[in-house]
Amino acid sequence: MKKRIPYRYVERKNVNSGTINVSAPALTAIDLVLYPLKSGGFGNIATILAELSESIEPGSLDNDFFDFVPASAVQRLGYLLDVVLGETVLADILLERAKSASVKLRKVPLATYQGIDTANCFYSSKWKVVANEEIEVDI
Repeated sequence: MKKRIPYRYVERKNVNSGTINVSAPALTAIDLVLYPLKSGGFGNIATILAELSESIEPGSLDNDFFDFVPASAVQRLGYLLDVVLGETVLADILLERAKSASVKLRKVPLATYQGIDTANCFYSSKWKVVANEEIEVDI
């Protein structure tokens, strides 16, 4: 979906027909939350992230990563890792790196395709995400 991706977030993989370029785990995680309907919804995304989080190298997230990634995607990813999956160490590093890259967090809904009933939605003040969708993780 992206035309320009810093090469450091692309990995070369050997396949039967040669080599292909695939996105690194951190970029894959961002793409999942950027396109939730194409990714099967947030329950599916959380299930994938539960396994993918083991492969994300938080030390690889430099300022250039945050230059081409929307702040809202970082917030949603952080919320899923932190609140839904309990991957607090990885989520805290993501938040620290985002802040050092001057990413401005503002209040966003988890699911942009649903309305927000603020009286009945959980709000993460850490990630500034309104959880307007219930997430079931299949682990």
